[in-house]
Amino acid sequence: MQNSKIRLVFFTASLIIYNYLFWGQSSGINLPLFSFLLGITAVIINPESLHSRRVQATASGTFITGVLVVIHHSNLSVFAHVISFYAMLGFIQQNKIKSLYNAFLQSVSGLLVAPKRLLVAVTRKAQANSKTAKAFRLLSLVLLPMIVFIIFYFIYTVANPLFEELTLSITTKINDLFQFVFRHLSIEWVIFIGFGSALTAVVVFRTISQRWLNNDAAENETLLRRKSSTENFIGLRKTFSNLALKNERRSGIIFLVLINLLLLVVNIIDINWIWFDFVVPQKFNLKQFVHEGTYMLIFSILLSMAILLYLFRNNQNFLKENRLLKTLAYLWIAQNAVLCYSVFLRNFHYINYHGLAYKRIGVIVFLLLTFAGLITLFIKIKEVKSGYFLLRKNTWFAYSVMVVLCLFNWDLIIVRYNLNHWNSDDIDVSFYRSLSDRALPELFANREKVQRQMELHKINPERWLSELDYGSFENYLTDRKEHFMFEQKLKQWQSWNYADAKTYKALQEIKEPMGYLEK
Repeated sequence: MQNSKIRLVFFTASLIIYNYLFWGQSSGINLPLFSFLLGITAVIINPESLHSRRVQATASGTFITGVLVVIHHSNLSVFAHVISFYAMLGFIQQNKIKSLYNAFLQSVSGLLVAPKRLLVAVTRKAQANSKTAKAFRLLSLVLLPMIVFIIFYFIYTVANPLFEELTLSITTKINDLFQFVFRHLSIEWVIFIGFGSALTAVVVFRTISQRWLNNDAAENETLLRRKSSTENFIGLRKTFSNLALKNERRSGIIFLVLINLLLLVVNIIDINWIWFDFVVPQKFNLKQFVHEGTYMLIFSILLSMAILLYLFRNNQNFLKENRLLKTLAYLWIAQNAVLCYSVFLRNFHYINYHGLAYKRIGVIVFLLLTFAGLITLFIKIKEVKSGYFLLRKNTWFAYSVMVVLCLFNWDLIIVRYNLNHWNSDDIDVSFYRSLSDRALPELFANREKVQRQMELHKINPERWLSELDYGSFENYLTDRKEHFMFEQKLKQWQSWNYADAKTYKALQEIKEPMGYLEK
């Protein structure tokens, strides 16, 4: 696809397909279809990229998340698919890039450059055609005088009523023309097409920036020793540098001894209290214990990692006397791993008493990523790796976790777990309102349980729903059902997905009215 004419034809065709798939539609089967089209185009333009393992890995992630967009149609799967696609595109266009974040930035930065590349391609095509070139030159000659003419025309119509009356018929026709154009050409559609043009141009016109490749190439996974300058003939600069490192090492040893002792006390308390036979004491605020305590402990783990990164940033790694410092660092990492597990148990106990929620699942995922960060931090110190090593490894791990999370329908998992929870009187029933429409069949099928949970939790349904003007839980479910059914009837095949189709079929089978919930 080296010929610019072929590129323009393919760009136009892709833009037409983009408009057909997405305009007036929501995400569904159209999203993976279009990303597949752009992915194939990118590979045709960059055939050598097929041999890259990073391209193969992100292409697999893009395919999996695309399938899951159709199956689950969750916000997470859509988000993961878009992120995976942009990372894949970055690797296809610059297959020598190793880090996931630089590949992603390569694609995103291309969106900003794409309009310019598109304009250049159109201009070159116009210049190649003599008739079009003449039209462009004529337009450039006429455009500025016409703008000035229109400005003076409006000045004269305001200043002279007779002139305005004389030209009224002309202005009426011009006004009708503008109304006709903007009636059929909405601002939303122009923005929509503009974004689609940039997205397609990124692929077709290879909007490649060397910046991200250069950033990636400049990084090294193995930390290199920085030699001290010896320009001063008496060697003072080198002496002071070594002295500063030794003082930093001594200070680091004192700090790590003290903080390890402090963390040891915290871990012993948590192990004795939380790890085995945990029981919530009477009049104990478990919510505050988990929410505030968890966030502070996570912050302490992240702060610990930042301090160790600072201590082992440069030449401290190469000192022969740093064995004690490294041993204390390993001990602190191990203790933070124990603390990480304690935080997980806090969250687990909270779920056991109060049910599942998005944030509680998010805490588990964040702890998993933090634990992986502690492992890579240990490797970084032991094998003298750089910060680039940490960033590259952990972004790949986070990407893998994101793809795996998309495999599950979390709305159904949450509602089923909470509806069958042993501690029904402490379930946050109001959380059901934040679940997607795909949870409606489960809520309908278990509406008696929800009603009972409201009563056990001393929630007045009318009070709970008063801000939404429903009056009862039955009316709330029925209204959400009708709204969902109405939206589904408006959608075409482009927006189709299995999750919504399954929900639509299940809701159709529900008989109404459901009057037995009314009091």
